[in-house]
Amino acid sequence: MFQAIKALSAITLAAALASCSSQLVTQRLDADTFYPRDVKLTINGVVYNGVAAPPAAEKYEIKVEAKGSIDTVTFTSCHRDVPVELEPPKRGEADNVVYWTYRPVKGIEDREGCSVDVAVYEKSKGRHGWGFIAFQAATVTIPAELQCDGLTRKAQPTSVCHAKSGLIQRIAFGRRMKMADGTAACPAFQTKDEKTYEYAMPKGECDYYFCSKERECHRLTTLGYDGILIRSE
Repeated sequence: MFQAIKALSAITLAAALASCSSQLVTQRLDADTFYPRDVKLTINGVVYNGVAAPPAAEKYEIKVEAKGSIDTVTFTSCHRDVPVELEPPKRGEADNVVYWTYRPVKGIEDREGCSVDVAVYEKSKGRHGWGFIAFQAATVTIPAELQCDGLTRKAQPTSVCHAKSGLIQRIAFGRRMKMADGTAACPAFQTKDEKTYEYAMPKGECDYYFCSKERECHRLTTLGYDGILIRSE
């Protein structure tokens, strides 16, 4: 329900921004479509493409770079929604970059599963964009190896896989890990040895947990997109 509300809110805001412009928006956004997360994110000096699971920190210096001009940006966590109306850039300043310092509220935003959705909106050409940040939590401690969208990488105990829905992905552990039950929208993965799990990327956002017999766990968020963003130059 929370994810559906956020998605509808984003589409509503995008439509409102588009209506303010006298220029034709190149693409009509569909509330039933999950679009790629592709804004450039630089978090505490490390660059990410659209999605990130940065190392734990007391605060996060976040730089957002959009494909087009940024007129409005929102940062939404499990606790707060921060809309930022931007002033026109001064001479020499880029109009597609915004900075935000995020200090998680202790006891709420530093808990497991409290991620941040980033949304940027442009009035004139409709080159909107989205990003996703998952944060590490003390309650998950087991790293993993991800094979996600053509890349193999070591992942921290909180990880993210972003790829087109329906494509085959994998996650592997150095020990046997049992997976929590799935749902109709977020089905459980396939495994032969409880070490390597294979799955067809589900549509939208899903959270999965894998735990050892000692109750040490890993949390994986999958973001499966089923549409593309067409942006004018």
